[in-house]
Amino acid sequence: MFAYITNYKMKKLILIPLFALFLTACGGGDNEKVAVVTEQPRPELVCEENTTGYALENTPLEFCYTNSWGAPVMEVKTAATGELTWIHFADNENAPQFFVESTDYVPAEGVSKIIDFTGLRVTATPDSLEEQIREALGAEGGEIKVRKGDAGRVRALRADLKYGNVDNISYFVKDAFEGYNMTIRAGRDMAADLDDFVFDIVL
Repeated sequence: MFAYITNYKMKKLILIPLFALFLTACGGGDNEKVAVVTEQPRPELVCEENTTGYALENTPLEFCYTNSWGAPVMEVKTAATGELTWIHFADNENAPQFFVESTDYVPAEGVSKIIDFTGLRVTATPDSLEEQIREALGAEGGEIKVRKGDAGRVRALRADLKYGNVDNISYFVKDAFEGYNMTIRAGRDMAADLDDFVFDIVL
């Protein structure tokens, strides 16, 4: 994977998604409703002043980052199988970090996965979300709060994690795009801005 960066200085556009159109057709004397689903167009990445656009090449991932975070740094991690790409920022260790992993990713010997996406179900009931995340992280004790959220137009699990040496806010995006899962995490002092940042990414 490679990346390219584009600078935009325009205000965000409000994009109105297209919804399914319902047509009514007559047949055999009975009214029969037929649903015609119109695919939503891909949103355009439009960044505000003092932010810059970034795109991970060969993937649909795009986002706008704050210039004061410094330049994005991309690293492809060694893996036993598949691939893991880590994107972080040079001048702010608390800024959002992206971990983009192929669905067949198996870490190199001696390296642990951030999370096991296999058992995650975004459609699960709220009561079971914390249990899911704890099991997927292998986390014991501490405090974990989980709720459903959105990363771009993809459903995700937002987890407030505080256990052991872990203290951050993480978004877990299963099937973020074809063949890939994604984790986005940031330091707790970024919590107020992280939700908007993650919502605005393009996938």
